[in-house]
Amino acid sequence: MLGAITTINSLVISAAAAGSQTAASLGSNDNSANVLAFDGLIYQAFKPGSGASVYTMSPGTAGTGSPLTADGSGGIIEIDTVLKSMWDNYRLSPDTMWVSSQEALNISKKILAASQSSAQRFVFETAQDLVGGGIMVRTYLNRFSMQGGGVVDIKVHPNMPAGTILFTTKGLPYPLAGVGNVMQIRTRQDYYQIEWPLRTRKYEYGVYADEVLQHYFPPRL
Repeated sequence: MLGAITTINSLVISAAAAGSQTAASLGSNDNSANVLAFDGLIYQAFKPGSGASVYTMSPGTAGTGSPLTADGSGGIIEIDTVLKSMWDNYRLSPDTMWVSSQEALNISKKILAASQSSAQRFVFETAQDLVGGGIMVRTYLNRFSMQGGGVVDIKVHPNMPAGTILFTTKGLPYPLAGVGNVMQIRTRQDYYQIEWPLRTRKYEYGVYADEVLQHYFPPRL
């Protein structure tokens, strides 16, 4: 039976799981993936041989996990480790960091709680009545780039699992023959809607698309 759902790589089980679904009633097939759908970016990054920079946090205390670690100078150790790995191995500098709402809060708290004041940049509005409460870190300084210091945008994705951060890179520092976009959606038929004939007093319709994700360089993740 289903005993718990965890967003980290550890779990504390202190009592028998409560539920009504037994193991014997579960299907024998693996339904964790849809064989008719293409692999997403996270799955492509985790595949063996993808070349992507994957950093797995230590399990830490069972059921609690390991949080992000502030470096005391305005950065986060785990994020800098991934950025350095991407630069050292492929000379890549990602431009976007996709996070869940949980990690957006964690990143903001870590940077603001343990940073030196000189490592922060604040942008103030001088217009009247524009003072608001709350702090949100929207960008992160990448110290490993050809420009000597690039900016990585931090964006909250509605479907990003808690505890997961995904880096994406739009461009490469070296060309790929015949490749205009490193990643793109190739459609045989774009989104379309069909309103089906009436069978009851309610209207039935469907929205469909026939497409595939083209990803030419997984190490950019």
